[in-house]
Order: sequence, then structure tokens, then C-alpha cells
Amino acid sequence: MRRISQALCLALFAGLASAAPTLPHHDLQVSLDPAAGRIHVTDRLHLPAALGRSVDLRLGAAFTLHSDDAQLERLDAPRGGQFRHYRLQLPAATRSVSLRYSGRIMAAPRSAEHGMPRAVLDADGAYLDGASGWVAWIGDTPATFSLSVALPADWQAISQGRRSADGRRWQADTPQDDIYLLAGRFTRSARAHGEITLDTWLLDDDPALAERYLAVMGQYLDFYSALIGPYPYPRFAVVENRWQTG
Repeated sequence: MRRISQALCLALFAGLASAAPTLPHHDLQVSLDPAAGRIHVTDRLHLPAALGRSVDLRLGAAFTLHSDDAQLERLDAPRGGQFRHYRLQLPAATRSVSLRYSGRIMAAPRSAEHGMPRAVLDADGAYLDGASGWVAWIGDTPATFSLSVALPADWQAISQGRRSADGRRWQADTPQDDIYLLAGRFTRSARAHGEITLDTWLLDDDPALAERYLAVMGQYLDFYSALIGPYPYPRFAVVENRWQTG
């Protein structure tokens, strides 16, 4: 039996347990070009009144941020650092702005512990999280989001929250402290466990292994729900990756 030493138990539901209207919301439209290692992003960013009319954003240094309806000011020097920082000034009488950026995900330093890079987008797949700076983020403020992804026909995308029937859109209505985007040639297996969706995402089609994981996942949810209360999120997933991470 194949042993998944690279299985990544993705924390798809990081953050707080209940949504609040006082948080930013990202409506992300993403296109991945694996052959070129490039990502194209448009983000309709909705800002709550509590944040005022000026916010500071952090974006990966691989990108240059643009907006057609808001004023942007670079806050840091042109060179150096993992991130670029911007001050966004909202136009009058609106709480929403459109942001756009694109860039090439460069090979990032790898962890000495397990060899996993900080960010990946290549012909074998994509792994992007907050460390890559692929979403323009406001300090340490949690956010909600929706995400639509255009990608190669034989790829699937994975993120937090609820997945659309065609797998191209994800919606997270509970606050998140990061937004993950994983993509590649995954084989997905899923089952309902009460109102919770359990799913596995394997790099090879292995129904027996997927079934074992799904059975154990349900058992763990029941065990810990009895100890600490009901599981508060719509999904629980195990995602295989290419590195020795667990």
C-alpha cells in the first residue's frame, strides 16, 4: 500500500468561527499560467466603514499593484524585501475598489526541514499562501473572500470554504487570516458526513487510499466534536503535496 508521507492536512478553515460584517471581503478572479509560472489577479475589495477611507496593503514583491478607481501610494523603497507596501485611498461615496496585478511566481527559498518552497507555480502544480503575498492584505486584519480560478482543463483548484459544483469557485464567509490557493492534477474523492463535506485530493488515483482517509476523517470529527463541541466549518480536507511535510 502506498504511504502518503507528503499528505498535507490543509487548514481550510483558519480564522474565527463566525462571520462579521466589519471585515474586508476579497472577490478574487484568478488566472494561472503554469507554463510561464505567472498568475493574473483582479480583486474587487470591499472595505468596512470601521477601517476608514485609507488602508495600508501588503503585496508580494513579484507584483505591482494597480487600481482604476482608487489612489495608490507606494510606501517602501523600490528594491529589496519580500513584500511591497501600499497606501490605498478610497474614492468618495464608495466602500469598494478594483485592484489588479500579475507576475511570475519566482522560485522561493526552501525550508531546511522538509524542502517545501514558500510559493510554487509551475507545470506540476501551484501552492500559494500568505507567505507568497499573492493577495493584497490589510495588516493582520482577517477577511472573507470569494475566489474564481481559470486554470488548465486537467487541473483542479483548492481553497477554503464552500466549493462550487464545477470546482472553479470557492466562497469563505467566515473570517480567514490567510487565503490558500492550491492547484494541480488532483483526483478528488468526497463524501458527506452529516452536514460536513469530507474530501481527499490525491496526486494519483487511489480509491482505496482515499476511502481509508475519508473513513478516518469522519471518525476524528466525531471524536473531537464529542470532546470540544461541534465542528463549525463546512469542509474538512486532506490534500497530498510533493514535499515531505507530514
